[in-house]
Formats: sequence, C-alpha cells, structure tokens
Amino acid sequence: MITIISSDMVVPRYPTPMGYISLSELDQIQPHRHSTTFVYLYKPIQKNTHFAEILRNSLSLILVHYYPVAGRLQRIKGERFEIECNAEGVQLWEAKTESKMADYGDFAPTEAVMRDLYPRFDYNTPIETWPLLIVQVTRFSCGGLCLLVRASHVVLDGLAVSQLVCSWAKLARGEYLGKDEIPLHDRTSLLSCGEPGVMASRFDQRPFKTPPLMLGCSDARVAEQINEETSLAILKFTKEQVQQLKKKANENSCGDQKLAQGRPYTTYEAVAAHIWRCACVARQNDSHQPTAMRFMANIRSKLNPQLPSNYAGNAIFPMWTEACLSEDIIRNPLSFASNKIREAIEKLTDEYIRSAMDFMATLENVDRLRRDGRSWGNPNVDVVGLLNMPVYDADFGWGRPTIVIPGYLLQDGKAFISAGSFGDGSVLVTLRLQTKFIEAFKKFCFPLVTVKESKDPADQSLKAQARL
Repeated sequence: MITIISSDMVVPRYPTPMGYISLSELDQIQPHRHSTTFVYLYKPIQKNTHFAEILRNSLSLILVHYYPVAGRLQRIKGERFEIECNAEGVQLWEAKTESKMADYGDFAPTEAVMRDLYPRFDYNTPIETWPLLIVQVTRFSCGGLCLLVRASHVVLDGLAVSQLVCSWAKLARGEYLGKDEIPLHDRTSLLSCGEPGVMASRFDQRPFKTPPLMLGCSDARVAEQINEETSLAILKFTKEQVQQLKKKANENSCGDQKLAQGRPYTTYEAVAAHIWRCACVARQNDSHQPTAMRFMANIRSKLNPQLPSNYAGNAIFPMWTEACLSEDIIRNPLSFASNKIREAIEKLTDEYIRSAMDFMATLENVDRLRRDGRSWGNPNVDVVGLLNMPVYDADFGWGRPTIVIPGYLLQDGKAFISAGSFGDGSVLVTLRLQTKFIEAFKKFCFPLVTVKESKDPADQSLKAQARL
C-alpha cells in the first residue's frame, strides 16, 4: 500500500524565458503521453536525510535550465504542437510504503508495481493542461528509495531525459553544471529545409509503412493482436555472456571473422539480433512468415552538422530492418540478423533523415505517424537501445542508483537494452511478449549463449534448430 504524502507543482526557481518554441517533425511524431520513463532504485539512506526537500529544491533549479519542460503543449494545425513556455511547472509526488524493496522482486512493471510506484495521471483532461514531466519518489520501510521519472516524449527523447536527471542530481549535490551540460532547446537545425517536394521524393518511407503482418492477415488491427495477454520479463546478461554474444555475431558459420562495413558488430547489434532471433524461435511461426525489427536510432552524430550532445529534444529516428523470413533469422548464424540491423543503421545518412523530415512536413495531419500505445506485435520486434545513456550518474547525494529500469512496456514485441549495473559490463533486457511465448523465450534466451556446455535436451534441440 502506497501513501501519498504530498503533491506539488514545482516551478522554476528564477524567472525563465516566456513564449513559444516550435517543435521539429521528429518531436511531432512521438506519442502524446508520458512514455519516456526511467525507474531509479537506491539503497537505504539515513532516516534523517531530507531527500524530498533536496529533490524538490534542486528540481526547481534544474527547471531554470530546462524551462520548456515547465511549460505546456499547445495545438497548432495538422494535429501538431508547439511548446508554450509559461513556467507552470512539473508534477512531483512524495510517497511512502510499509513494503520493502525486496517485496517488489525485480521491479518488473507489472500491474501491481504500476499501481503503487507509477504516478497516477488523468489523461482524460485536455492535453494543454498536462505537465510535461511527472515524478514520484517513494520511500520504502527499509529506507530504500524509488525515483520514477516520466516525461512527455513530444518534448524529450530518452537521452535528453537521462541528461536532465543527471544534471538535476548534480545540482542536488551542490555542484555547478558545465558548459556542455546546459541544454540546447533550439530546434532550428531539425526544421524542414523549405523544399519538401524535392527532398521528400527521395525518401522511401519505409519507417512509416505497415510492418510485416501475420500470414493470412490483411487487417493491421488483427495482425497487432491487441487483445492477446502479454507478460513482461527482465533478463540480465553478464559481461561474459555479452562478450560471447558479440563473438558469435562477429563469426560466420565456419568460425571466420565477419566484419560488416569493416567494423565488428556492437553490443546493441549483437544483443538486439539475439532478442529478434529468440522471439522468432519462441513464437514458432511458419518458416515462411516475414518478420522485421524496428528500432529508434540516435541521429545526433549522423546529421551534418552534427547535433551537440546536449540537444534537449527528440533526435531519434524510427527505422525498420529489411523484412526477412523467420526461417532465415533462426537458421542462419547470429551475424545474419546483426547484419540486417547494421544495414538499416547505415541507411541513416544526413540526406535520408532530412528527406524523411521533409516528407513529414508535407503531411496535412501527422497523427497517423504516431504510435501511441500501438503494438508492433507478432511477428515483429521493436528493440530500443539505451546502452550509452548516463543513467547511473544520477547521484543526488546518497550514492548511485543500484539499478535503473527503463519505462513500462505495454506493447507486445517491445524490448529495451540497457546497462545492467554501473561499470560491470552487464546488460539488462526488458521485454514484453505474448504470455504464451514468454517462458519459451526465457528458455531459449540464455542457452543460446552457453548451449555448447549445456546437456539439456531442449538446449541441444535448439542448437540443432538454430545451428549454433
């Protein structure tokens, strides 16, 4: 049982710029709700630590720098939005519970955890009244803390949210922000170039087309299987297991090194390929079932000129891999799926991205591009990489978080790949699948790493099936 102690609207400590900020097309296509979410868990702190006051005071300070987050969305034509910078503030709840951290297990965002630790918010109210950041801090009876941060995805992407929290923590410790930590809110470099008809014609529109459907399904809503029961799993790969996966991804079936574009596959490419492959195995679809993987690519370094690392907006681009047969994903070596991911990533050049944004600008209504609550579902997966985000730097004065869990997942086939713990090289995979497939996925997931040493007949069967 959670008891709400206080509910405050925290405003910037000092006067901030007023007026309107235009949003880029990459902002406009994001879900309306607070879908960028991080759960920070901290070891027990001393009882006399005034943690709530520290969080509240430092939040008012960081909002001076992140002043657009203290504003509100306003509708403009074509179901688009802009930010009204009006310093109305962000929502902060302080809560307590007689439960201990251990009572919540791995903190998988089940219905019970969402009911207790996730801030309740009434989305039936007008969107123009929604705070763009909502936060809940909960103290457990054991002294541990849970800090849950949810931001409007229209305003900030995951990297921008993690940077906001780290800067907030730095101010809470009494330190000053460096020059490169001051957020950049100007979206000018991501606005349409003014010749949408010319640039948009070069764009193949793959990111916005209907993904592969289940064989025999012609209606997308049927293919999404939105009524199927789903379950969530949190799986941790050790540093050694991650290294083994990367080694497998960088070898072909003969054991020779395979380097796509002359570079070894990254941790993300190897682990995402493994997730895609295990999902195909667990689902046991027809061998000729098309499947694809969706991901969100950080494009800050892909634009010309590059966006600075402190850009506080959406600099992520939705991309699909080429559709493949499930049989090919399963029976080919891991390098096959890794290479499909690499090929999609390599398509994201400055020209491609800008032609896509110009295509979005030609649309009278961008609402159809938003994927608010939509499930990609079987036969596809959607794998988000968070490995390079500084989430473990969120030390508010009582130590680094022991674990940071991204989001809560509502969509079948959605997964996050994040760091498992600070500095130990482990990887955390948070995944939601249809309940009837989840145990099979878990079973196949780890034997794929150590199948050679396993004597389990099921693992040996998988070895024969997947040619590992």
